Amino acid sequence: MNVERQTVRSQLREHKRLTLYSIIGTVVHFLLLLYFIFDEQEPLIYYNIVALSCWLYCFYFLRKKDYYRIAILTSLVMLIQLNLVTILYGTESGVLMGLWPLACIFVINTRTRMVAGTVFASVCLISFILLSLYAPVSTEDGFIPGSLEIFILVTGAIMVSAVMSIKSAFRARRNKMIYIANHDTLTGLKNRRFFTTFIAHRQDVIRREGTRFCLALGDIDHFKQINDQHGHQMGDAVLVAIAACFREISAQSDVICRWGGEEFLIFIPESDISMAYPVLEAIREVISDQNIDGINTTISFGVVESDGSEALDELFKAADLLLYKAKQSGRNRVEYE
Repeated sequence: MNVERQTVRSQLREHKRLTLYSIIGTVVHFLLLLYFIFDEQEPLIYYNIVALSCWLYCFYFLRKKDYYRIAILTSLVMLIQLNLVTILYGTESGVLMGLWPLACIFVINTRTRMVAGTVFASVCLISFILLSLYAPVSTEDGFIPGSLEIFILVTGAIMVSAVMSIKSAFRARRNKMIYIANHDTLTGLKNRRFFTTFIAHRQDVIRREGTRFCLALGDIDHFKQINDQHGHQMGDAVLVAIAACFREISAQSDVICRWGGEEFLIFIPESDISMAYPVLEAIREVISDQNIDGINTTISFGVVESDGSEALDELFKAADLLLYKAKQSGRNRVEYE
């Protein structure tokens, strides 16, 4: 899976999460409005009408994909709500406990700017301290029975969820960075950095096991002419199409690398020339049969066999000489010793 596709899926998941978040927030505030009407708490009735309107307005931001405004608007709505409910029902209601997960959710939101996150978290902390010191412990109007225990459980669950969310985000970011470090961004094939490390490791294993492998160096024929006559965008399209051919035909155990420019390296394990040659011929034929936006492209290969005793530079030099021979012999062919 390439990075672009992962990014699109991540955006879709975020949109779904925020849609669910907006639905839950709207339903909760509607139920709270009914409760405050029943309990005849006029300040909270009026405020919840405004809060409910804000939550409904979030669906407009969802259509616009303005996720940052959703984070700002809903966080401010909940901050004011938690303060008002604590003042009117007392600290024993447990409502002020909601300030902690509120601060966490706002700060870890991927759309939140660092300054805004720091300011909002500081406001939540100051509100918690001031409410703990000056808000009444209880009032004549009791809140929902067992509300303290409910808020402690909910707060704990949200805090744990926030920690897991951070861990998941770090894991996703790490995996993305590993992918970027080891793959060519255009074709999605392994890159030179990965291949150099990989082949050194595999050579040690092959020497110990007494097996053999083949290394093929491929180069797209007349690639400079494609760029000069049709533009670099067409050149990129050719590279992507050829990379797709490699993935389609080669075995899962084969490792394919974009070595640089229009050059590719293919590692074929546990093989000799007699086994690797048909594979490379099949790749060559499929590529030569392709028509990419009116352009017929061919590729030439030089392939060497090794028992793992040679250095990568030696193998590459030998494969490069064979590739040069293929070019001199008319291109669109596989040369081997």
